[in-house]
Amino acid sequence: MSSQEKILSMLEEKYGSILLTKNDLAQVMGCSLSTIDNLLKIGTNIPKHIKFGESKNTSIRFCNTDVAEFLASSAKEVER
Repeated sequence: MSSQEKILSMLEEKYGSILLTKNDLAQVMGCSLSTIDNLLKIGTNIPKHIKFGESKNTSIRFCNTDVAEFLASSAKEVER
């Protein structure tokens, strides 16, 4: 089982959903919600996300497969 598959399995077990909230992502990444908001503003070092609307306070979700891919690739970069 690859590291991405292990991460995906953990996400599915812990959150039981295909889509994660910003709060869920902050927990997974070990950072604050404001850090997630800042990363979204800059647009770097964050998994792909889905916006449900165009307003300032629109709902944002992260697909667990994208989060697993992001975390696995980030871990590989750290190992190098």
